[in-house]
Amino acid sequence: MLLPILILSLCSATPEPPGADVARAKRLFDAGVAAFREGAYPVAISAFEEARRLAPVPAVTFSLAQAYRIQYFLDQDLEKLKRAVELYELYLADPGKGGRRDHAAQNLAAIRPVLERQLTTPPKNAATSPAKERDTILLLTSRQEGALGAVGEGEWVELPATFNVASGSHQVRAEAPGFRPLTREALAIEGNVVSVEMELEALPATLRLLAPDGALIRVDGRIEGEAPLLQPLLLSGGDHVLTVTARGREAWQRRLVAEPGQDLAVAADPEITGQRLGAYLVAGLGGALLLGAGGAGLMALGAEGRAQDLLTVAQVRAYTPEEARDYQVALDDREVRRGWALGLASSAALAVAAAAVLYFFDEPQAPWAEESL
Repeated sequence: MLLPILILSLCSATPEPPGADVARAKRLFDAGVAAFREGAYPVAISAFEEARRLAPVPAVTFSLAQAYRIQYFLDQDLEKLKRAVELYELYLADPGKGGRRDHAAQNLAAIRPVLERQLTTPPKNAATSPAKERDTILLLTSRQEGALGAVGEGEWVELPATFNVASGSHQVRAEAPGFRPLTREALAIEGNVVSVEMELEALPATLRLLAPDGALIRVDGRIEGEAPLLQPLLLSGGDHVLTVTARGREAWQRRLVAEPGQDLAVAADPEITGQRLGAYLVAGLGGALLLGAGGAGLMALGAEGRAQDLLTVAQVRAYTPEEARDYQVALDDREVRRGWALGLASSAALAVAAAAVLYFFDEPQAPWAEESL
């Protein structure tokens, strides 16, 4: 809840000061909030101080007081405690224009006695320090978690971070796992805090897919090619839907989450469809019918041979009653076997045609799958 309240206050709590670079103040304020959340209170202090210089609104004053108060308890620097008390008092002195007045009053009541005790027992031989000139600071920020930054050839530190530099142009660098390294120029203004947002470009994830040859591959509904792919697919970071379809196989579909720069390996093994199994079964039945037709045809030829042998006898002499009966039986058997052969052959042809239709018109539609990889 802290960030929305502070941003709303920054935008609307008080009129914008004349000539203030409010847009820059907002960027610095956002960077300070990010640093505050990470526990980088010195970075947050630098960002909030510069934001308050540009736009001294209550939200920034309260945030700066919070950062100084917490940092004092970490390093026991009395100047930070003094600054925290001063800022809380300034915040409470602006009547009705701060949404965190109760918190400010409670915190002020807790730390004011601490400051008074410290002031009544100053350290021995304490020397008065001369007024310190304002530092020239580059504040590097990045939205990417785990991003590191550096100025010039300096050491890498986790962002957000501040860098005390000389005024002028500096080369600033940033990098993060899964993102392209970034180098740019930043202009440091003497006595100011300059916020530099390092927008890193995400590296694509690579997808190595093993799928049946000829399978059509889609990513988020977009056709990427047929298996086997000549090179890995490049995916942007985020959620994707991978679909693999092949004739004669059930549609294979999965959700996957690609991280920037990640190397994914996926094996797609779609199951054979019931229609394809049916095509094989009907084709096998057609083959069996064709064999039956061949067998019936051979038997018809055998009956024809017996009839021809008896017909040769009739050319030499008259049939005996038994031979006449055998001749008629052979002719009847031949006709029956021919009928069986023709019928079985016709059935085999129909079965093969049906198997071909089942085989070549087996294009499954991809359903939605909730399974994640």
